Amino acid sequence: MKYNSLLNFLLLAFILNSNFAFAKTSSLTKTGAGDLPGCADFKWAKGPGGEDKAGILVPVKINGKQEMFQLDTGAPSVYLYSTKPHDKKEALVNIEIGGIKINKFQAQFHSQNGDEGGTIGLDPFLGNILVIDFVQTKICAFKPSEAPENFGKGSNRISGNMLNNKFYVPVNINGQVEQHIFYDTGSSLLPLLVYLPLWQQLTGLQKVEDATKVIKGNSWGTEVSIYGAPIKGSFAIGKINLENDLVYYTPNLGLYEVEQHGLFGNQPFFDKTIALDLTSNMQLLIFHK
Repeated sequence: MKYNSLLNFLLLAFILNSNFAFAKTSSLTKTGAGDLPGCADFKWAKGPGGEDKAGILVPVKINGKQEMFQLDTGAPSVYLYSTKPHDKKEALVNIEIGGIKINKFQAQFHSQNGDEGGTIGLDPFLGNILVIDFVQTKICAFKPSEAPENFGKGSNRISGNMLNNKFYVPVNINGQVEQHIFYDTGSSLLPLLVYLPLWQQLTGLQKVEDATKVIKGNSWGTEVSIYGAPIKGSFAIGKINLENDLVYYTPNLGLYEVEQHGLFGNQPFFDKTIALDLTSNMQLLIFHK
């Protein structure tokens, strides 16, 4: 399985063609955040049906060798793709991404074949800051001590929480706060995917057979059906309102428990820049134009 998040059903087919550089993005400078250190160009992946912006590929150095990895904030670990048999399921590796270097990081082997080297989740970024500029296709990773003095000025700040290496963000549903939705870059094209009770609440539908859109996908090698319908009422991530957008549900995953009611992908941010402040602040920053 190429992707390791809840709804990674789109294949990647890009090769390495990125060099680290300082980012100068209009989205950031307009909000006063300034130029950032530790930045690189990322690549948008296309889906098997030609869908644009199906995933994010970022340049990562593993033991000094640079390859493209999928950035999947829904993944619980770092996965190294390999078709070769290994005596161990885990390996200690040196990782470098942006301005962050981590020695002897415990990664997992995963049997895969393709151009990308693996999947990288949020755990290597803990204690640091991760910025994704979707307009200029830049990703920046740096230590808090390297952040510009005015970093975050003018942004919409939302306090979040890390649980099982996933970043949970409180969202507003019809005036009520829902604490159990996390941000998943691996489900890039989906604005929102939730468990059944929340899907029923948001759509006003009781049966998935009444969904207005059905997507056939793949998760961990298993075919899944994803049911979508328009959101009735209000659903907001900070100042971003997904009213009248589609919300999806799939019965195949069976992963939504007390602390995990759903996820949102990259789609709400395609015209924006965001930052995950994974220091003690634990915040999602949304830079609006």
